[in-house]
Amino acid sequence: MGMLTSMLSPSNSSSVDNLTVSGVAVFKGTVTMQDTLTVSGAATFSTTISVGGAATFGDTVTVSGAATFKDAVSISGNLTVAGTSTLSGAVVANTTLNVQGATTLDDALTVSGAAVFSTTVDVDGAATFNDAISVSGTATVAKLIAGDPGTEGSGINVNGTTYEASAKVSDLGGTNLAQFILHRHSSTIQSLIVGARSNSDDDTHGTVTNGMNLYSNYAAGWTGSHYDLFGEWVFSVDDTGTVSGTSSPGKWELKVTADGAQSPTVALTVNNDKKATFAGALLAEDTVTISGAAVLKTTLNVEGATSLSGNAVAKGTLLVEGATTLSGAATLKTTLNVEGATSLSGNAVVKGTLLAESTATISGIAVFKTGLLNEGPSTLSGTAVFKNVVTLNADPTASLGAATKQYVDNAGGGFTRTYLLMGG
Repeated sequence: MGMLTSMLSPSNSSSVDNLTVSGVAVFKGTVTMQDTLTVSGAATFSTTISVGGAATFGDTVTVSGAATFKDAVSISGNLTVAGTSTLSGAVVANTTLNVQGATTLDDALTVSGAAVFSTTVDVDGAATFNDAISVSGTATVAKLIAGDPGTEGSGINVNGTTYEASAKVSDLGGTNLAQFILHRHSSTIQSLIVGARSNSDDDTHGTVTNGMNLYSNYAAGWTGSHYDLFGEWVFSVDDTGTVSGTSSPGKWELKVTADGAQSPTVALTVNNDKKATFAGALLAEDTVTISGAAVLKTTLNVEGATSLSGNAVAKGTLLVEGATTLSGAATLKTTLNVEGATSLSGNAVVKGTLLAESTATISGIAVFKTGLLNEGPSTLSGTAVFKNVVTLNADPTASLGAATKQYVDNAGGGFTRTYLLMGG
């Protein structure tokens, strides 16, 4: 059959069961196919087309109105649809796909050439684009894979747990240095990623609760037979605090996996009160300045100067090789080891040993429940209470008589059986 121009008038509609056109087909009115449509040549539909069965086009297809295909569509040439498109079956376009109206795809879409959607596209099935894709409107896809996923599909299994994803960026061979880029030109707005959670399982909203994780990032690597987690950071609702429209108490945790383990554990926690808690030792090779309260449950090792303007509570060893200044109340439940000058401007409570190899200056009340070992001169401007042995390798600034260098017992004056052992 040749070109069909006289079969349908421009103003009439046509409804048929099956239609096979061996040559070029031009339809000027509405076309409704109850079953299959096969066009070997170019097909032009001036208005609307609805095909209930499979549609096969051997060349270019142009639809000036809306197009509805309820079964599979195979197009060897270009597909251009000016109106709304509803494609219920699988669609295979071997060259260019150009849709100017809204498009709904209920099944798979495969486009070998460039795909251009001028407005909205909604794909419920798998979508494969072997060339460039351009969507001027909104693109809604149930699952999207960018790049080659290899054998792992749309998800990944990490130590027995499969993480499926609505969108995945994958690369084999390291072709792209970066797999995901946020790039914005703006004089007012930065590049931004938002992780948001509602405490609900449908399209309604539910208020998040204390202790609930909100946004996490995992770092996993192949360990010989499977992927394992090496680290994680997570933002969550803090365990304490009120969640309301005017209050959002947050918490951030940094987790790393220890040697010999497979799951990350907390290394650093920052709570809504801005306090940072380190699970292990804190090592700083330069100056450390803490203006607020400092709580150290293990070792603090500082090779530079240390300044604590707020209260300091050290439950583990505090080792400082430079000068140390504690302006607030200092409570040390174990050892304070300072190789440089030491200045305690506030009240100092040392429940462990205070070892200072240089000058120690204590302007406030000092309570030492164990030993004070000082190889340099000491200045105590306030009241000093020593409940155990104090060892000084040189005379203190406040002169003591010869007898008191060996033994001091002033129970009535506030001292309780205190010994000063002088090395000088």
